Amino acid sequence: MHSTYHLEPGQTLENTKISERKLALIASESAFQRFVDYVNQPQRLAEEREVAAAKLNAIKKATYEMSKTWDNTIENIKKRRKEELLSKSRKAEAERIQFVKDMSIKNEAKRAEVVRQARMLLLYKQPQCRRINGALLASECLRELNAQVDFRKTIKELDDQREAEYIEHIKNDVEKYKQEEKEKAEERTMQMEIYTKKLKTQIEENAKIKETEENEELKQGIQDQRNMNRDLQLIKECQAEEELKRKKEMQKVLQNAIDEKRRAELENKREEKLQDLAVDVYNRSRSRIKKMMKEIAKNQKQSREDRANLIGEKFASLISRRNAEKEKENFEKAVNEIEAIELERRKKQKDHKAAIRAIIIEDKCQAEAAKIKEKKEEKEIQTWETLQRFKRNEYNKQVELEDLIEKRNKKINYAKDLQKHMELRREERKHEKQLDDDFNEMKAAIEQINKRVLSYNQQVLDESKGVRPLYPILKAIKECNEEMGLIKPRKINKPTSPKKVKQRRIGVRRGCTKIVPETQIHYIHDL
Repeated sequence: MHSTYHLEPGQTLENTKISERKLALIASESAFQRFVDYVNQPQRLAEEREVAAAKLNAIKKATYEMSKTWDNTIENIKKRRKEELLSKSRKAEAERIQFVKDMSIKNEAKRAEVVRQARMLLLYKQPQCRRINGALLASECLRELNAQVDFRKTIKELDDQREAEYIEHIKNDVEKYKQEEKEKAEERTMQMEIYTKKLKTQIEENAKIKETEENEELKQGIQDQRNMNRDLQLIKECQAEEELKRKKEMQKVLQNAIDEKRRAELENKREEKLQDLAVDVYNRSRSRIKKMMKEIAKNQKQSREDRANLIGEKFASLISRRNAEKEKENFEKAVNEIEAIELERRKKQKDHKAAIRAIIIEDKCQAEAAKIKEKKEEKEIQTWETLQRFKRNEYNKQVELEDLIEKRNKKINYAKDLQKHMELRREERKHEKQLDDDFNEMKAAIEQINKRVLSYNQQVLDESKGVRPLYPILKAIKECNEEMGLIKPRKINKPTSPKKVKQRRIGVRRGCTKIVPETQIHYIHDL
């Protein structure tokens, strides 16, 4: 079954759109019949149901007609059904009873196993069993330690073997490396010989070239020296003429500079006197300012000397200069620098005086503030002392009241303690009576526990033989036997120091301060 396009007359695939093309279904007769059956299925099913209903009605009618001729048919069927139901119920009841019996047996076994495990857990919680388990753990640790030691020995042997092989391999590699280095050294020596030969030839060539260049430079230097001598001769002749003119001008300049220097020194002396007076005044208030002023005066003297030397050097340099115009410019610059330095020095002196005045004023303000603060603190201390006196009196009263309350509470607590002590004594008497009654039961229980512990000790010892070290287990078993009284405990003699040894007093009989009745004495071996 498949589909195809159905084209009408005049239509082709080229001139017809896909949406306008009609589809045709090509199917066989059987497929077409299946489609028809699917369409007619409700009608067909209805007909089949009618046929089946007719057959069923016919069968019912026939059975009804046949049952008319049978005797007690319905009663026999009911009886048979009752017997079947009774047999089924008996069988189910028997199965249920058997299941209950089986489950009870299983539950008893489970309960017995749970009880056994609980008893074993309680037994393991006993101090002796815990000691045995600790010894078993120590024995297992020793076994594991021995195994680890053996394993380490084997590993060490393997490591030694590998190390020997590695050393042999390294020796072979070292021999090969030495041989290779020897060959490389021989090759390097051959290359060095070739290089030295080439270098010698190159050095010889460079020496020849350098010698020719030095000869040429020497000739050029001789020519330059001759030219310089000629120029110097001309310069000296010109300088001799110019020096006469400059000497007259420089004498005037030097005279003016000397006068200026004298005036500056006089002014400096006057300023030094004023500064010394200011320093003396300031020294009365603080010694720190005195040190500062001395350093400043010393620096100023040094700067004045440096300036005087600088002026002399500049004038000397002006005399030795060749060009007169440059000498005048330098002189003017020197004079301007001197004036600027002098102005800056005077400005610094004014600033310093102002700073000193500000420091003195600030010190006065600080002293007044300190006095005011001191008076304020004295007043606060007086008020604090008065408050402390009042608080101390209140505290003393409160302490006295608390002491009275505490004494009263102590008396009440003492009465309560006495009452409690009496009640405790009554309870102790009751408890002692109960202990006397429970002693026999406790003794039997202890003997049973000791038997279980001994059996458990033997079980652990049998399991550990040939498997792990027995020393810790045997030691624990011995300690358990000592505790249970099966073996006499070892006597431990503790050394006593001579200071603690007391001399026995002759004629004085010692006795126990608290006498215990003989019925209440229990010995370890009895337990």
